[in-house]
Amino acid sequence: MNRTHFNPDTFMVIDRVTGEEVNTVKFLLEANKEKWEKVYAEELSKCIGLAGNSYSKILAYIILNRDSNNLLHGTYREIADESGTNKSAVQRVFKVMEQHELLKKVRSGCYMMSPKIIRDGTNYKGVVTFRLWGEL
Repeated sequence: MNRTHFNPDTFMVIDRVTGEEVNTVKFLLEANKEKWEKVYAEELSKCIGLAGNSYSKILAYIILNRDSNNLLHGTYREIADESGTNKSAVQRVFKVMEQHELLKKVRSGCYMMSPKIIRDGTNYKGVVTFRLWGEL
């Protein structure tokens, strides 16, 4: 069978020792920790119940403007202006993300996105990011 594309929805990973079925997506992420991960803002917005163009723009802004420690710097007003949305939409996104434990406030104007959702760098960098997340 010749395949040029891998669709995780059509495969199952089974632990031969325990017989346990392992979520294919989780298996792939664990197997590829050294590589970049993709996040789709529109799909993420649907998952947390924020369907709409302005919400997707804000999520995309957060993802694209976070630093290597998953920190985002900016006030609601600054983020609204830079993402082409409004302050109330930014507040709504941040509130919902905090409720889903996808974002935490570090201090005024500084937020951290969960490394369980997105992170970059080496395994060492991932450990540091998870430690910082856990200390908030």
